[in-house]
Amino acid sequence: MNGFVGAPRSGTCLWITLCCLILTTYIGWPKIATVGKITSISEVETAGIVHLGCIVTVLFDTGANLTVMIKSPQETDPEHGIISYESPLGKALLKTREGDVVEYHVGEKVMSARVINIIETQTDATRIY
Repeated sequence: MNGFVGAPRSGTCLWITLCCLILTTYIGWPKIATVGKITSISEVETAGIVHLGCIVTVLFDTGANLTVMIKSPQETDPEHGIISYESPLGKALLKTREGDVVEYHVGEKVMSARVINIIETQTDATRIY
């Protein structure tokens, strides 16, 4: 016997397919529907989440906004809006979504900002999780 009670020795795939069809149809197991093509699991996990390489626009309590790109410490250029993921703002922004409010420290001062826009610019190979 192959481990399935009543299952034939050959045609196990057919047996499993029929069992799933019966369970789906008569018992109410949820059906699997394909909505669109997913090219990798990491695309689903990071969609709309700030990660290395993203361009992020934040709105401060003062009403001022700032757009920055989050990069590695070696690529930092604050004059051109490129900040490190190790900077106080960069650390606070990682793994946030649009609408999230972040708090971070600049010296003794506590700053806060709301994420208002995220633009993804990097491929999966360059993301930090």
